[in-house]
Amino acid sequence: MTGRIGAILPVLATGGASYWTDPAIWAVIDFVVLAVLLVKFGGPAISRIFASKTEAIRTAVATAEHALAEAQRTLDEQKRLEADQAKILADVGASAKALAQTLVADLELQGQTEISRAREAARAEIERERQAMLSSVRADVLQSAFAEAERLIRESLDDKRQRGLFEAFAARAEEVRL
Repeated sequence: MTGRIGAILPVLATGGASYWTDPAIWAVIDFVVLAVLLVKFGGPAISRIFASKTEAIRTAVATAEHALAEAQRTLDEQKRLEADQAKILADVGASAKALAQTLVADLELQGQTEISRAREAARAEIERERQAMLSSVRADVLQSAFAEAERLIRESLDDKRQRGLFEAFAARAEEVRL
């Protein structure tokens, strides 16, 4: 053999041979070579894997935050619709009272007999209109509420699934923070 190895062999032959034939030395050399190869060729791949996992977690968090914001907007819209419904019902009641007062004033001019008949007719008409308006408003509100509830139910998850997703999200968030 030539070069440095050729220079080392006579030293080994004179008593150092047990040093190079020791399996522990070769295990250390194998480990160092393996570690160098893994760092050189495996390091970038592992970094890419961690980067892709981090990006997937960020995407999942962003999606969850978007879904939460959408749910809040839907809830706010539902509350606004309920407030509008109450306002409409109050307006209908005020309109009905105003109509009743107008009818009463007109009927007083016609005489006692006409007043009794007109009052009954007016009250019946007001009640029918009120019932019709309430029916219409209720139907519209119920239809909207059912449509919204159906959409929310289709989009929502059951409690078990939500808990599982939340726990997985919390565990991943903890890992990222560490």
